[in-house]
Order: sequence, then C-alpha cells, then structure tokens
Amino acid sequence: MPYDAFLSYSSQDKTIANAMCHYLEQRGLRCWIAPRDVRPGEDYAAEIIDAIMASRALVVVFSANANASKHVKSEVERAVAPAGWTIRRAGCAYATPPAGP
Repeated sequence: MPYDAFLSYSSQDKTIANAMCHYLEQRGLRCWIAPRDVRPGEDYAAEIIDAIMASRALVVVFSANANASKHVKSEVERAVAPAGWTIRRAGCAYATPPAGP
C-alpha cells in the first residue's frame, strides 16, 4: 500500500517526529513512521525497507541527533539509491554535518 511520506528520524527526536507525522496526516497525507506502523511479528528492518520503497517522499527530521544516526543515514541512502540521486552535505546553525565529499 503506497504512502505519501516515510518519516526518518533519530529516536531521540521521537516527539518532534510524531508531531510532524500528525501535522502531515491532518493535511491529508498518508505517512509511515516507526514504530507505529511496523506490523507485529514482522522483521523490523524489512518493514522499514518496504515502507521506504512504498513511499512517494522521504521526510527527514534533521537534527544533530539525526545527523549522528547510522539508521537515518541508511534510510536516506535506501530512499535515494533507486532514483540515482546524489546527496550533498549542507549545514545549518542547529546541526552541522560532518565533512564529506
């Protein structure tokens, strides 16, 4: 079943991510967010991969926590790889990405 958005976030930013999910859903977008949408008894990682592939957009709750999360990085890479997109690092006052290509 397709989703409008997959929400990627650090578990430390769960409150913000849930608020963002609520905001989007109140505006008619169908969102997938862990752990809410992980089906009981299913493989957690497989559920995430399937949801990313079934989503039209990836919404990253970007913060210093997300920037340091290997799981967020993996989700972003999984989302952009099929499209052949390139990710460019950019910083802001609140979270500065590490040096990269």
